[in-house]
Formats: sequence, structure tokens, C-alpha cells
Amino acid sequence: MASKQVGAIADPDEFRVFPGKGVRAILEGRIVFVGTAELLRTHDISFDRDWLTGSTSPVQGTGSDVFVALDGACIARVRLQDRPQNETRESLQRLREIGLSAQILFTNDTVRVAGAFAQAIGVSDYRPSMKTEDISHEIGKLVQTGTVALVGDGAHHAQALVRADIGAVMSHGGLGMQTEAAGLVLMTDDLTPLPETILLARRARKIWRSVIIYSAAMNALGVCLVLTNILSPLFAAIFVLILLRLPLLNAFRLVLR
Repeated sequence: MASKQVGAIADPDEFRVFPGKGVRAILEGRIVFVGTAELLRTHDISFDRDWLTGSTSPVQGTGSDVFVALDGACIARVRLQDRPQNETRESLQRLREIGLSAQILFTNDTVRVAGAFAQAIGVSDYRPSMKTEDISHEIGKLVQTGTVALVGDGAHHAQALVRADIGAVMSHGGLGMQTEAAGLVLMTDDLTPLPETILLARRARKIWRSVIIYSAAMNALGVCLVLTNILSPLFAAIFVLILLRLPLLNAFRLVLR
């Protein structure tokens, strides 16, 4: 939309991200900030108090406001609104059905915005106004009570992703530096594959556990056959290898199917 109004925009000379607050760019010698009122205050950027009216808890709507500053002065306030995809609610419901019932939404949005978004995706527990370090701290506490899976942003939630038992990121554009902290990368921009990925992992674990137990039992049988002089070591080894072949092939077939 913006490119249609002003045309192509050149790449900035410098670009910096302030996690949970906004960004700063230097473009053709001019300094541009886009972010929260707190970000502007931190960098001594002036703006009219009237601009803050309704910005933190809008009376209507569920949008979040960001401010645009140019060369040290605020010039615009823009309201952004998250609209969750229909697949998100369905995927979260599917996750609850397979046992991941304790779902928490961590966000730096205000209480009103976070509540509306959580309701839209079917999550009852949400934590608003959280900074990046707050999320990492909460994940650190949660892993002490049970297994924790976190779906987050590889750029902003790297530490939290590492702390979680399972750290997943969505990378529709492909692999890159922002996925290094994750143990699981979803090559799409929605959660649809996640429930099936978990079910596949559980199935594979069950199959390989049974294979390991069966293999141990067959090896023990081979030793017994040798010790009781029923078979020679060579024939016992051949017998055990034949018994092990079929379950291993079957395991590969089930996993790869």
C-alpha cells in the first residue's frame, strides 16, 4: 500500500531493532523511528500529549498504536490490528485434542488487544505487556513444572526458544539466522503442520522403543541358545539377524509411510 503512494524506497544505510519496542533506520541521512511511545521517550523524541489519547487502551477496536518519528519529532500515529488466520484457531484446538491443553499467549500488546486476540484464537490464558526478557523468564519457570513447547519469533525470542524443551519457529521464507535457536522449523506461516508433526514424532518414538525392546530380547535369546549348546555361536548369530530383520524393515515402513 505504501509503495503505491510513494514509490520504491531505497534500503536504509543503518537499521536497528529494539525488541518489543520498534525499529530505527537511517535513510539518506534522515533518522526514522517506528515504534512505541516508550521508544520515542527513550530517545528524547518530542510529541504532542494529545497523540497519546486512546493509544494504549483504545475505546473501540483491538488495534495497537505505533508512532513514526522523523529527525527527532513525531509525525504520525498508526494503528495496527492483528487478524489471526482461521487455521490458527483450528490448529490450537487440534493441539488441545492431542494433549497440549495448557496454552498460553505471550504478547507485548495491551490487555485489551491481547484479550481480543486470545479470544479470537480460542486461548483463555494470556500474558499482555510482556517484553522479550519477560517471556524468557516465564519460560524458564514453566520448564521446571513440565515439558514446554514454544512457538516464537527467532529474531526476538531466541533465548526463550533455547530454554523451552521444544522451540519452534515459522519460517515461510526459508531457513536463515532467525531459525538457529529453534529445534523445529515449520516451513509455512501457520500452525497447521504442528499437530501432525507431534503425532508423527510420538508414533516414531513408540515404534523405535518397541524395536529396541525386541532387539534386546532377541540378543538375549541368541546368548541363551549359545550357552545351552542348542546352537553354535555362528548359527545363533545368523538366527538372531534373521529375527531382527523383519521388525526393523517394518519400522522404517511405518515411519516413512
